[in-house]
Amino acid sequence: MLLQWALYHLILAILFVVTFVAFVFITRGRRPIPNILAWLFFIFLVPYIGLFVFMIFGQRKLTWILKKKRSMSRVKKNQDCGPHSIQKLLSAFGAWQPTTDNQIELLVDGVITYHRLLELIHQSKTSILISTYLIGNDATGDAIINLLIEKANSGVQVCLLLDTIGSFFKYPRKKLKLIKKAGGAVRYIMPLLHTPFRGRVNLRDHRKIMIFDANCAMIGGMNLAEEYMGPINDVNRWRDINFILEGSVVADLLAVFESDWQFAASRMESKYYARPQYTHHTPQGEAVLQIVSSGPDTIGDNLYDALISSIYNAQKSIYIVTPYFILDDAFQKAFMIAIRRGIDVNIILPRNSNHPTPDLVRSISVRKLRNEGAKIWLHPKMVHAKIFKFDDDLAIIGSANLDLRSLLLNFEVSCFIYSKPEVQMIDEWIQKLMSETDRTPKPQTLLKTWLEDAAQLLKPLL
Repeated sequence: MLLQWALYHLILAILFVVTFVAFVFITRGRRPIPNILAWLFFIFLVPYIGLFVFMIFGQRKLTWILKKKRSMSRVKKNQDCGPHSIQKLLSAFGAWQPTTDNQIELLVDGVITYHRLLELIHQSKTSILISTYLIGNDATGDAIINLLIEKANSGVQVCLLLDTIGSFFKYPRKKLKLIKKAGGAVRYIMPLLHTPFRGRVNLRDHRKIMIFDANCAMIGGMNLAEEYMGPINDVNRWRDINFILEGSVVADLLAVFESDWQFAASRMESKYYARPQYTHHTPQGEAVLQIVSSGPDTIGDNLYDALISSIYNAQKSIYIVTPYFILDDAFQKAFMIAIRRGIDVNIILPRNSNHPTPDLVRSISVRKLRNEGAKIWLHPKMVHAKIFKFDDDLAIIGSANLDLRSLLLNFEVSCFIYSKPEVQMIDEWIQKLMSETDRTPKPQTLLKTWLEDAAQLLKPLL
């Protein structure tokens, strides 16, 4: 009896200590207050499950990642490229300086992107570096993998970096082993099987970077699957956008890939990876671009802060294209103030995305902004593009959605565009996308209103 009593109180004491430690970790991290309260509520409501879930999913910034990942070069270049306020903000985070000798090719649909991607892979003579969230187990994925195998067999360096969860249920690993047999390499970032509590399942690699011969790159929102790209038109294909970049900006993308690759690899084996050297060629164009990486491996929330600041700094217009639209109080307030200042705020969303829960969560924010005066454009198809445009002198493209997961949790990469001709090119695509939408709100029922209210409890955890 005494033993049972002692064991019972020992378990309570251990649970108290672990809960207290979890409380300290939750409150000391840079989290919004609703996020802190949601985690505390969850842990105290279901303590055993809640503690376990927090240890697996809870952290955002991991110091061991920052220590393991090699310090990415922060060479300051072309300091005279322009005094945009966002450049000054990003420099406080140690971001690369903008470069002025770049060229952008806009890939407006999945067919063009697919054929240009295969063309770039086929033309590569020394190296092909690809980082993506997922590869589809379909004709598109197979065609790309088969061509990568062919290039690896011919002696081209092929390195494929995948997110563990994104690729776990998608592309069979036995097919990817053929790349290794051909002399290439495949790595998975943030593995599911790891030293207990060292990896964080909630922190995913959402970056899409493809670099060819270290002097040409492709970025954007598209994964390598049929819903994003393919050889022929598909009425069900998502609306998305990719970009081909040339110029000095490629060297910064190469640094992001190399940092991720070294972090994912158990050791650097020369037969799998030899560092491609970026060679500065004759200037490719006059586009002013800046690469910004964000996520658990960066100090601070640079993309989050840059977007908030851009909303407040906007003088005429704001255009947001995103598949998922989940705002915290700071973003909601920033948009409200912008509308009241007379800024033309346009938000382009899919009428129904591929995930019902984020659609429920976004509804209240969308209604508030619409009632305040924002223009909400709903596209009949799934829109997967991620574009943020402010006035005529700043556009942001890349892998990040306007949701808390992309801005505060995931590994993301974005390209800030400061030159007006390229910003205008982005604006023309946005205007075309808007012409395919309508502004009729979804019908509202009592049940749907209740579900939307209940879904708000999930916002801090999404």
